[in-house]
Amino acid sequence: TSNNNSHGRVRVYRENASGQWVLMGEINDTTGHHRYAHFGINTSLSADGLRIATAALGHYDPAYVQVHQYDEAQAAWVLMDGSKQDGQKFGDIHLSADGNTYVYRSDGTDGRTVHQWDGSSWVSKGGITPPDDVNPYHSKSTSVTSINSDGTRITIAHRLGTIATCDKVLVLDKGALVELDAPSKLLEDAGGVFYGMCEAAGTRAQLAAAARKADAKRAANKRD
Repeated sequence: TSNNNSHGRVRVYRENASGQWVLMGEINDTTGHHRYAHFGINTSLSADGLRIATAALGHYDPAYVQVHQYDEAQAAWVLMDGSKQDGQKFGDIHLSADGNTYVYRSDGTDGRTVHQWDGSSWVSKGGITPPDDVNPYHSKSTSVTSINSDGTRITIAHRLGTIATCDKVLVLDKGALVELDAPSKLLEDAGGVFYGMCEAAGTRAQLAAAARKADAKRAANKRD
């Protein structure tokens, strides 16, 4: 939720034995950053629900992350040491299930930055740089991130719509090549893997139309 001047706040609820949702506490930005930082623009919760990573979008100040641990004795969320990280404006943030690793993406780039809890502070574990063939202008709004339970594996994927207009699509299954063709051709194969993925996403017809349009444009460019 947002309070005055877009400072932002986060409220966490848990279900009690009666099936009611009870407020566990409220997390407010107390860093003294600019009032338009939009604290809470993105959040991610650990599997046990006792640790939460919160991103602030930033505005006049750099963006940042805070990680809070729930203290049962105090019945309050306590800021963990060293969890404030300045950087670019955030696109998303993901906390591992065990709550010991978080990865965030900065707005304007498809790179990811990783931090890990060492028992006393959050330390940088380096970054992930996108390959040269990824267009950051498109990927910053179309890519999604996931992190495994202990934070040792991170995946960065692009939505199907971003590859429908490519020359070729290569589909792998457990590391083995199963399909390789123009998206327009694959989207005509009702028994194909790529077809099935797009059909399951509910966007096959739209993607097929976009793929055909891209084919026509490439053909026209070759004639010219």
